[in-house]
Amino acid sequence: MINKEISVIVPVFNSGKWIERLIESVLAQNIGQETFEFILVNDKSTDNSIDILNSYQSKFPEIIKVIDKEINEGVAASRDDGLNLSEGKYIVFLDNDDYIDEDYLSTLYNTIENECLDLVISGYKLVDEQGKVVKVNQYHNTYGADYKNPCIWGSIHRSELIKRHNIHYRGRSGDDNAFVYQEFLYTDKIKYIDYIGYNWFENFTSLSRDGRPSIEKNIHDILYLLREGLKNNKTKNLRYDYL
Repeated sequence: MINKEISVIVPVFNSGKWIERLIESVLAQNIGQETFEFILVNDKSTDNSIDILNSYQSKFPEIIKVIDKEINEGVAASRDDGLNLSEGKYIVFLDNDDYIDEDYLSTLYNTIENECLDLVISGYKLVDEQGKVVKVNQYHNTYGADYKNPCIWGSIHRSELIKRHNIHYRGRSGDDNAFVYQEFLYTDKIKYIDYIGYNWFENFTSLSRDGRPSIEKNIHDILYLLREGLKNNKTKNLRYDYL
């Protein structure tokens, strides 16, 4: 297989109603299908999700990889499974009931590649079932970590940084903050951009809503990050106060 620039990773659980919309939005990216690999991790769905994934994989074997897990472990472990299989220079995470605009990958890729960054974060649109925009979360162009806005949505990550520092969800929770905070500790090459191309579907049965971590898991994550931050002398001033 030709080395890919981007690895798109999606955890999938009982998303038969929505997953085709997401897959089609990824396949329609204007960056070109030869540029990315598409890793779909089926977390032992009980609906027809795996049938849909296998069907797409048979049509696009050079692009799509399917991991069919034997046990259900949750969204965090599924993202880690996809990350472990990834071969791209950059990593993009998507949720299985969301979808992206056609210039999403090209915009994020061009920014992180041209400016030699480790992490690029853009805004997102909250949309309802009819595709109507309910809310817009937009950032201004700025460099550096912002601990108040550590969203995994709308972002692209340098794979080398993630794998060198063993950054992952650690199977504890699906909380995006914990993953991004780890990146903040190891790099200052971060940029927020004012582009919006990620569509977060307001689905009250989604992974992001059902899979919220317990308070015990949140405390575990915070203590881990504080320890790492102190060790690396990166939690200073307002950053330390916020953590």
